[in-house]
Amino acid sequence: MLLVLPPSETKRDGGPDGSALDVGALGFPGLTPQRKQAIAALRMLSRNLGASTGALGLGRTQRFEIDRNRALTTSPVLPAIDRYTGVLYDGLAAETFTASERAFAHEHVVIASALFGLLRGGDPIPAYRLSHDSRLPKLSLRRHWR
Repeated sequence: MLLVLPPSETKRDGGPDGSALDVGALGFPGLTPQRKQAIAALRMLSRNLGASTGALGLGRTQRFEIDRNRALTTSPVLPAIDRYTGVLYDGLAAETFTASERAFAHEHVVIASALFGLLRGGDPIPAYRLSHDSRLPKLSLRRHWR
């Protein structure tokens, strides 16, 4: 049984010092080439503040989201189930899970991410900003993840 959860626009900051994204270590390794392509497109977009603001639908006070995207490959990581925030994830309260509950979540919880495709609940990811309806240059996310 798999429990598929949507991602959240909001993400929790932080993660262990010295940790960083390892795309090859994420669940569903068959998605690695697509993940690398999406990451490259997002990082390219993030070089241009104006283009990023428009493509990601950000306001003036959300520049930190572009900075997050620029540091995507070097930022600390947290398990996906801990990274995402919002009503669903707050109600899930993954921070209260026991070790066996975390192991279950890693095996049975799948999160559909605009940047990474399908993730396991325990996959370590950085904070980022990208929605399924965001416009990346030369990459249609809808077609990309089909």
